[in-house]
This record gives sequence, C-alpha cells and structure tokens, in this order.
Amino acid sequence: MSQSALLKSKRFRPFFLTQFLGAFNDNIFKNVLLLMVAFSASSGLEINLNIFMNLAAGLFILPFFLFSAIAGQITDKYEKAALMRKIKLLEIVIMGVAAFALWYEFYYVLLLLLFLMGTQSTFFGPAKYAILPQHLSAQELVGGNALVESGTFVAILLGTIGAGVVMQFTGAAGIAATVVVVVAVFGYWTSRSIPAAPSSNPDMQVSLNPFSSTLAIVRTLRDDRPSFLAVAAISWFWFLGASYLTQFPNFTKTVLGGDTSVVTLLLTVFTLGIGVGSLLCEKLSQSRVELGIVPIGALGLTLFGFDLFLSCPDTPAANIAWRAFLEQPYAWRLIIDLLGIGMAGGIFIVPLYAYVQQRAPAEFRARTIAVLNIMNALYMVGSAVCGIVMLGMLDLSIPLFFAVLAIMNLVVCAYVFYQVDEFAVRFIAWVLSHLMYRVKKQGMEHLPQQG
Repeated sequence: MSQSALLKSKRFRPFFLTQFLGAFNDNIFKNVLLLMVAFSASSGLEINLNIFMNLAAGLFILPFFLFSAIAGQITDKYEKAALMRKIKLLEIVIMGVAAFALWYEFYYVLLLLLFLMGTQSTFFGPAKYAILPQHLSAQELVGGNALVESGTFVAILLGTIGAGVVMQFTGAAGIAATVVVVVAVFGYWTSRSIPAAPSSNPDMQVSLNPFSSTLAIVRTLRDDRPSFLAVAAISWFWFLGASYLTQFPNFTKTVLGGDTSVVTLLLTVFTLGIGVGSLLCEKLSQSRVELGIVPIGALGLTLFGFDLFLSCPDTPAANIAWRAFLEQPYAWRLIIDLLGIGMAGGIFIVPLYAYVQQRAPAEFRARTIAVLNIMNALYMVGSAVCGIVMLGMLDLSIPLFFAVLAIMNLVVCAYVFYQVDEFAVRFIAWVLSHLMYRVKKQGMEHLPQQG
C-alpha cells in the first residue's frame, strides 16, 4: 500500500493524526512558555533567566530517563490502543491545568507541567512505535515509519513557529491556553478511532523501580548486538540533529548576520529535508525494510555537513531578514546543504526504525523502543555537553563545529557498519540489485518493437 493510501486507511490515519497532534502540542506549549519567560517575565523571576531556561529543558527530558523502562513494560503488558487513549486523556487534564497557569502566568507551575508533559510523552513513545508492526504489514512498515518521522518533524516545526506567531498577539497567554486545550481534545478524539492492538506480553510483571528496570531492559537489548547498534545509530542522528538545531540561532546571528526570520527559514529547510528524505525511503527501499540505504544517508550527512562548513561566509551581513539573506552569494549553497543534511537524516533513520521494530520480539518490542528513548535523551544531553566543550571551552567557531560533527559522523557510522556486517552486505546487495535493474531496463528498451 502506498503512503497516500496509508494516510486514508483506518488502520493508520487515526494513529498518525493522534501522534502528530501530540508532537505539535508538546512543542507549542514548551516554546510559548520559553518565549513568555524570555520576553515577558524575566524581570519578575526570582531565579536567573538562563537557569530557568535550562531547568525547563531539563525537566522536559528528565522523564525519558526516569520512566521509559516502566512505560515500555506497561506497553508490552496492556492493549496499546486503549493505553494511548488513557494517555491522551491525561494530556487533556495537563493542558487544562496549563491553560489556567498560562492565563495567570504561574511560571513555576508551568515548569511542573512541562515535566508532566515530558512524562506523558515518555509513556506515549513506546506505544507509538510498538503499535506499527501490529497494524502494518512488512511491506508497509517503511512507508508507515516514514510518515511518522516526517509528520513528527513537521509537527515540531509548526509548534515552534506557531508559538512565535501566538506571541505576536495581545493576550498571547489566553490564545496559547485555548490552543493547547483544543489540540489535546482533538488528539483524544482521533485516538478513539485507533484499532485495537492486543497485548504482546499480558503475563509480564511490571517493575516500578525506574533504575533496576532500566538496567534490565538495556542489558537484554545489548544481548542482541545488531539491534543495540541500530538503536545507537538512531540516537546518534538525534545527537546530530540536536547539535544543529541548538546552534541555529547563534549561527544565524554571528555567522550569517541574519535576524529571527532567517532562523525560521533554516529550521524550516532542515525540517522539510528530513520529511522529504523520510518519504523517499519507501521508493528507495522498494517498500522493504532495507538497511542497504542507511550508508547512503550516513555518507550524505557527512558530505553535506562538511560542505555546510565550506559554504559559510567569511564575514557576516548586517542583521538582514530572510529575503535579503537569499540574495547573498552563499545563501543557496547553504540552503541546499541544510536540505541535504535533513534528507540524508531521513534516509538514515527511517530504515533503522523499521529494522528495530521488525527485529524485536513482539513481547519485548515496546521495551526496545523504551531503550531507544532513553538513549535518544542521553545523546541529546551529550550533544549539549559537546557544544559547551567545543564552542565554549575549546573556542571553536560554529562553522568549524559543523565540520567536526561531519567528521565525527563518518567515524561513528564506519564503526557501526564495521561491527554489523549486515549493513555492508545489504548495501552491496542494494547497489547490485539497482545496477541489474538498470541494465535489464536498458536491454528491454533496445529490443525491436513488434508491430
């Protein structure tokens, strides 16, 4: 079934809309809070603004460390569609309280709610990915994952931009309060149509100790080395993505000399690239779970990433908007590089997600996704530490930092491919199959036509 047909299917469309609305709501709430604090409440805060901002980011990601293992166990034990509906009901409650806190500008309450939203996302994540193999055939798995990944990144983009738009209006707090509640209600409504996905391990005993349960599922996954390295490779992309996205504002200001509209442009191009690359995977893989295209994505990340370093101007412009930026001689090369990085990233991660889902035993699938969520969070924290060390302590320029990331990607991916022979074998097989298809097609074109 094609991706457009999947979006019309009752097996997939309600789930897709539910996860899309959830990602959008997470990001519009988080970004509205950060913008309100940065531009409206900084003088009234009792703590330093930078501490508040970093505390907010940390509180949102902390639940992924604390509760992912528990979430994975619960998802494996219970029916997933019903579990999703309960999680979406919780989102309505959280957003209802958030609306009240936004309206009255209770910023410390909003911090607590940010932690609760992170917790809600932590429990939704394993169900989100573990349900796909139950509703989709093996031939549909790559296309379904491509739609989920592209949809998630578009939702993040729209939530980020939407927060900025909301903040332009008088009474932004009231508008934001209304939006987050309405979106949460719609998310629950769409979740009611998700088909049932029976429990894969109903007799499992759930451990509520976050530390012992986390160690247990990580150790279990490590015994399956190909799956563990595939999870590590996905998390590596999140490391790269977080590194790029974190630097966009300062990169725009200090290297390109652009204003906030240029930041939005770069973010849009990068996100659309991931969406396009994700959607291309189904065609490149011929609707199979095809690891052969992963090295293509890895190579693209390095080549486009290094060319991004080469395409940066020597001297910045003077606070230009996006239209003036596009008139600069280096602009389109830089745009193509960012688009290429995004597309390569989509080609890189979608087959890996499908591979992890397909390879994981059904009774352990949600816990495999839980390990992935833990490692994603860990790698994103690592990206922040890496940025602090390289840009702060070693005093590298941002373009040089991008070059280092490109080289690091080459080293990390080469290690993963060396450790897992299946990547190299599938890549060679994929190249040979496409060469044979081309030769056969050209041969057929040169055959004499019968009258």
